[in-house]
Amino acid sequence: MSFVGWSVITVVAVGCSGGSVADSASDTSTASEKSDPPVASFADCRESELPKIDPELGTLASEFRDNYAAYDLGTPPLPEGETSETFFDPLGGIIIPRDDRNRLIFVARSESRSAALYSVEITRDECDHISGFVGKSVHLVDVSRAAVGLAFADDGTLFVSQFQLAGIAQLAPDFSIIRETSLDTMGVDGPGGLSKVPAGFANEGAFRIVGYPSGRWYELDMTKTEAGYNPTGVHAVVTLDHGPGGIAYVPPNSPAFGDKRYALLTEWFQGRFQVEGNFDPAVQRVAVYEVDERGNPIGETRRDFFEKFDRPWAGYFDEFSGDFLFLSWNRSPDRVVAVRGFKPLL
Repeated sequence: MSFVGWSVITVVAVGCSGGSVADSASDTSTASEKSDPPVASFADCRESELPKIDPELGTLASEFRDNYAAYDLGTPPLPEGETSETFFDPLGGIIIPRDDRNRLIFVARSESRSAALYSVEITRDECDHISGFVGKSVHLVDVSRAAVGLAFADDGTLFVSQFQLAGIAQLAPDFSIIRETSLDTMGVDGPGGLSKVPAGFANEGAFRIVGYPSGRWYELDMTKTEAGYNPTGVHAVVTLDHGPGGIAYVPPNSPAFGDKRYALLTEWFQGRFQVEGNFDPAVQRVAVYEVDERGNPIGETRRDFFEKFDRPWAGYFDEFSGDFLFLSWNRSPDRVVAVRGFKPLL
């Protein structure tokens, strides 16, 4: 598939504390009668000055509407000297470094030979949710065919999926390219989505990829060497329907999810790819799957998180706020959207 235009979406977490304690001089209640200071509710943290997304772009499934809301963050600011509002299109993968919580790294011109990684400073509100961009975007490195999957290893190596090359690029902390590895000879198609199983899940730290358009889900074994990471095994586990791409593991114990473990997958089509030559948001969704003890989706547990969404792709949870970031693809100029409600991972 050739990609031509993205818009990014963020699902943001609840969890802002607030409230004041009554003056002790006038408080005559006993310690046992006192209650804890109030904590801001989901509604307190969910409300934002950002505009909500247009219902024509996407609609949350009914079971999640009381706990989650989607906002439009706009388009990342252009680099110095650039004027074309479609300069970044199509946008690709997105991620936030753990040691630089106010910087968003994203793929521009995704899938193309001129694909590159950029960074931009982000702002946060009093509840730690991502609230906007500051300054200009900065070019980091060119990575041909960089796609939607970005994941950090524990040592700071950044993995980047390369869709049309069926490969993965590895970047050093200074964003220089360590190596590029083809997975084609290992039988991998795609890969579109790439993710690392996060803390709070069994099999923490393991890598997972999904092929597009096949929907084949793989466990990826990686061994660290002096020359970077070497893929030592790829194991096909399950084939998922509907053209999944982005992979993002839901922060444990988030509202409406209970105590099981889940992953969100952006889906490109529901049995049909296009209708009369135009993209049809009615056949594109964001799905939620329960995952097993190895972090792999259980096919029969699929249900809608967004009951419709116009061209969704990619997927990433901000560890500090719980904000879920994903993209609306081919809606030039591409934009960043935010959906709030998830529990922060950190």
